[in-house]
Amino acid sequence: MSVDPDIPGAVAAPAAERPAAPRPSPRAGHRFATSGDAALGAVLTNGGAVAPADLLRARGRAALLGRPLGEVLAAGRMVGGAPLSVARRRFAPPADLPLAPLALDPAGVAEGLAASGRAMPLRASGPVVPVALPHPEDWPRHAAALRAELGPCRPVGASRGALRLARAGGPAEAAARHAERRCPEADSVRSLGAPAVPALALAAATLVALALAPLAVLGGAALALLLAGAVLRGLGLAAALRTAAPARTRAPGPVRITMLVPLLREDRIAQRLMRRIEAVRWPRDALEVLLVHEADDHVTARALAAARLPGWARAVAVPPGGVRTKPRALNYALGEATGAIVGIWDAEDAPEAAQLETVAARFAAAPREVACLQGRLAFYNPRESWLTRAFAADYATWFGLVLPGLARLGLPVPLGGTTLFFRREALEAVGGWDAHNVTEDADLGVRLHRRGWRTEIVDTETLEEAVARPWPWVRQRSRWIKGYALTWAVHARRPRVLWRDLGPAGFAAFHAHFLSGIGVLALMPPLWAAILWRWAATGAAPGPALGGAGALWLGASGVHVAGQVLGAARSGGRARPLWVLAGLLTFPLAVAATWKALWEVAVAPFWWDKTDHGQALPEGAGPI
Repeated sequence: MSVDPDIPGAVAAPAAERPAAPRPSPRAGHRFATSGDAALGAVLTNGGAVAPADLLRARGRAALLGRPLGEVLAAGRMVGGAPLSVARRRFAPPADLPLAPLALDPAGVAEGLAASGRAMPLRASGPVVPVALPHPEDWPRHAAALRAELGPCRPVGASRGALRLARAGGPAEAAARHAERRCPEADSVRSLGAPAVPALALAAATLVALALAPLAVLGGAALALLLAGAVLRGLGLAAALRTAAPARTRAPGPVRITMLVPLLREDRIAQRLMRRIEAVRWPRDALEVLLVHEADDHVTARALAAARLPGWARAVAVPPGGVRTKPRALNYALGEATGAIVGIWDAEDAPEAAQLETVAARFAAAPREVACLQGRLAFYNPRESWLTRAFAADYATWFGLVLPGLARLGLPVPLGGTTLFFRREALEAVGGWDAHNVTEDADLGVRLHRRGWRTEIVDTETLEEAVARPWPWVRQRSRWIKGYALTWAVHARRPRVLWRDLGPAGFAAFHAHFLSGIGVLALMPPLWAAILWRWAATGAAPGPALGGAGALWLGASGVHVAGQVLGAARSGGRARPLWVLAGLLTFPLAVAATWKALWEVAVAPFWWDKTDHGQALPEGAGPI
């Protein structure tokens, strides 16, 4: 394998907050066909396995993309797997299985090749070291460097899967540990310890105030948080309404894209997922799809094996570790990705056909500091229940208006968990995802902004599955709220540094966004209890202060409802304005989810309460 092609227009971070440049990738190689590629092509054409015209086209693509010829032939389905395997035996005999990796110098060339899956030196009984290669025709590229480091060597053939399994007993475990700690400790939830003295002092003062004037404290805090959220949402809506979406353009040239698809216990969705990805337009020799699952998730592994993956898609098994979260799996898979653009789809996603074309073109035309593109999310089952109708209206507003408005204002953008696309250099510079944060997407959006990168909302849509039943809805929402609470705690613990990184407007927007929803929902039960207790104890009618607070409450709530009505009206039929009424009925569920989340912050902060997928089919998808 060889060097990744650069993204057109991709550059380093803005000078004001430029991260340290990442070290050169161990995957680096040269871009042009070697004598080994030419020899492989000759063997295949002489045997009638590939047409001369196809070979000529494949050699041109291999040179353009910087990929091995055999990989391009297989990805483009110009030659079958069996003829390719037979041809490769002309260059090296197959290795004896199972493979036994040789202990290597972590800083050496051989370890870099093994980590990238290009070549793996094996233990041997004699003086000559066998080197397993998935592309034995590449041996001339690596022979001199390996012989200089290891002494006498000879090539043997082995699949990339066999090489990955061989590393599972050692280096893969080290990679799994690195995936857990890739995010800098100062930015990670794992570094949260006992509450600091200022936090304890604030908690003590709050308890004293509640004892003296519970209704005033609870009501004032809830109203302040509600107004802060309403102001932020209103500003975002106004900015989005006066901003035109960037015009779609064609990508100027091929760029390799890696899509990470995290899976967990997905026994019903693997075949549907591959059919949806097959419908996406992008050259297959410039596309890599990594289907990421836990090593002990045998349900998903069997489903992927039955799906008969094409050459441009492969399963990546994540070794066990200290936590079991989606961001940890993404960090591990990032180490195996080869694309200059790295994107994420979820298991139930149905992206539009032109999505990768739109993303590549926008990255090429975007300003230099744009590191992330967030696509819109909608649902393919919005009419399944009253909950899905409420969800559809909420998403139409959030992804159609609020997030574009925040991006337009230059404020931190809390990302969604899917249909995300990154310049790989930016993603690696900030340390990937926080493996201990259950809303790794929103946290990553803040960290990118703090390091001087920007996020844009790109004009492409992905359909996914809305949760249709109350208890799964509460479980999913509680995971989001827990992650929001932990994200706020991580970034807010050093307020002066946060102020410096985000600026006054970004600082205020951060607190308004992450605290308003959690605080209002958490304060509702004790606030209503205090109101009812006062009414029952005194029988007094509401005074002017309480009436004024109620008017402000209705006004702030009206901003939220009006935004949802507008978002639904502009959704192109994905939602209906009347569906906003269903959203009002979710308030008790949201309160329950909030208290569940706050309890888990204390007892199980890293636990991932998984949402089950595959309950509904995309419109027109048909059965498996």
